[in-house]
Amino acid sequence: MKNYGETIRTIRLKKNMPQKVLYQDILSKSYAIRLEQGKHDISFYLLLKILARFPMEIDEFLYIHQNYQESETEWFYEEFSKRGNQTDSTALFSLKEHYLKTYTEHSADHPWKLQLDARLDQLVYYQEANKLTKDSVSLQTTTKIKQTLSSIQSWTIEDFRFFANTLDLLDSTDRVLYFQSILPAMDRYKNFEKARNVICVLLVNAIHELIEDFHIEGVPALLTTLYDFSDKAHQMFFRNYYHFYLGLWQILTNHPNGEKKARAAIELLKQMDYHYHTEILTLTLTRTLRQKETNSTD
Repeated sequence: MKNYGETIRTIRLKKNMPQKVLYQDILSKSYAIRLEQGKHDISFYLLLKILARFPMEIDEFLYIHQNYQESETEWFYEEFSKRGNQTDSTALFSLKEHYLKTYTEHSADHPWKLQLDARLDQLVYYQEANKLTKDSVSLQTTTKIKQTLSSIQSWTIEDFRFFANTLDLLDSTDRVLYFQSILPAMDRYKNFEKARNVICVLLVNAIHELIEDFHIEGVPALLTTLYDFSDKAHQMFFRNYYHFYLGLWQILTNHPNGEKKARAAIELLKQMDYHYHTEILTLTLTRTLRQKETNSTD
């Protein structure tokens, strides 16, 4: 990959900005020339000062530096989400093969590999039994995932993503305990735009698992947090999920209009052509209504 200085030069020339204007009081003329030639490195502090002259945020600069591609982390999770949500394991096997060839420096316990292994176990079993279950994940993979989660001391976006994709392997009591400990960390990321969608996905997955396990006492706190994190216009997708799960919670706690609220959320997804999500939420609503009926007759 090219040096940051070469990318700075490309941006500077496209903006018709003289070197003197960009680097004055930041770098000497000779250092700036060699930086743009890729012969010098630069500290993060000075990089931010230079970018402020354009002006440009660091995220956009890195996107340009990577030839207008997302970071490797964003790429992995985009592909994992797309292929892991299919019922055919072939696409995910292909991603794992690419991962093993590309990231040879990663250990066998790397979080990306653990997520791939767990999801593949589930999809292979699904193709055989037409059922997704955490019991299909090997004991070795499950143990490594639990060890990884328990070792986290300070939660980052990467940790939130890992938890979102593996929390179904935990029992409901452990999930509640984890969320009690990480809610303060989530709140610290509320003003970091890049983290909001990641945390919304985590909350949606967690609420789903709690309702599936009928562990509904932990749902209200997570619903409140999801509501708070989906308060912007471009997060309407997650706000709709909030209303869906609020409807399910109302069904299970005998509140009126719960089913109506859940069906309205499904209908909105259908109108927006989110076919996969429409199907998943329809199945979830059906199971919830059956569970409610079963509990009423017991």
